[in-house]
Amino acid sequence: MTEQGSGVPKKFHWVEGRYLRDDSTVFTRRFYIPAAQVCPPTTEDDSGMKGRLIEGSCIEVNKECFIATAAFGSELDSRVQFLRSFRDDVLLQSGLRVPFAEVLGVYYRFSPPVAGAMTRHRAAKLVLKWVVAYPTILFVRGFVALLRITHPDWRRQTRHAR
Repeated sequence: MTEQGSGVPKKFHWVEGRYLRDDSTVFTRRFYIPAAQVCPPTTEDDSGMKGRLIEGSCIEVNKECFIATAAFGSELDSRVQFLRSFRDDVLLQSGLRVPFAEVLGVYYRFSPPVAGAMTRHRAAKLVLKWVVAYPTILFVRGFVALLRITHPDWRRQTRHAR
């Protein structure tokens, strides 16, 4: 169950941590695993040496953007892709990932029924598109622009957060 053209499952755990090797050195890893797997207490570094988790987080992420998808009609809409990219490439890789994971947890509980109502009721779709989706996109675009101004070499490798 992966997104078309991507090896990332629709629902996964984003794991980031500091790991202690047997030789008492520490390394950092960021990676994802399918949600069906348990967050690992150990992992390997780039050379294949095992390490034990000493500090980190394991955040469950659902790749879907329910309300944005319902508002714009498709997961492939550029605005939905933009929001997903910002979540995955910026927020989940920043120091904000842990508090953001709590917000995501709430979002993933309430947004599927809201998105369902949006698909069934045109008025709900229009209201939420203009009251939630567009303001969110404007806020994120402004935030990205501010980061680019204040940190010129910030995220040059990020493809979609424009």
